Amino acid sequence: MTDPLRRTLRLRWLIISVPAAIYFVSYFHRIAPAVVAEDLMRVFAIPAATLGNLAAIYPYIFAVMALPAGSLADTLGPRRTLAVGAATMSAGSALFGLAPFFGIAFLGRLLVGLGASVILISYLRLAAEWFRPNEFATISGWSQTVGSLGALVATSPLAILVEEVGWRVSFVMIGGI
Repeated sequence: MTDPLRRTLRLRWLIISVPAAIYFVSYFHRIAPAVVAEDLMRVFAIPAATLGNLAAIYPYIFAVMALPAGSLADTLGPRRTLAVGAATMSAGSALFGLAPFFGIAFLGRLLVGLGASVILISYLRLAAEWFRPNEFATISGWSQTVGSLGALVATSPLAILVEEVGWRVSFVMIGGI
């Protein structure tokens, strides 16, 4: 194996780690509202059904964006689509943490879902470009592992962070990350 080929084979893991990290955060956001549910209901004076709508906007956006996400990854390219998705998700998380009233929190959550909706398809498109067809299943499985780790971090670790700095600061920090 030549040195440039070895270097490329090593670099592709670095290249795919960026969308994996973004996917980690997107999966984190799927679970995160459950940890701060009581805080949200108290701060915004909302009933459980309204909180359910806040949590549900994330998968609703995913359903709406299923086809456009793939088209964006094809037309803009996976790197640009990932960048726009990550920036939108970040802005939504910060907006959610800073929301003075429920409508703004809902908008923040909507932006999180919108940004997250393009991450997996862009990640897989990038993986298809950088990895051999016989490696694609491994990379796809790895993405699901990374996502599951994001969901795990959205449980006890997030609860500890929320106890330490509050839910608002937590979500602003997560948006910054």
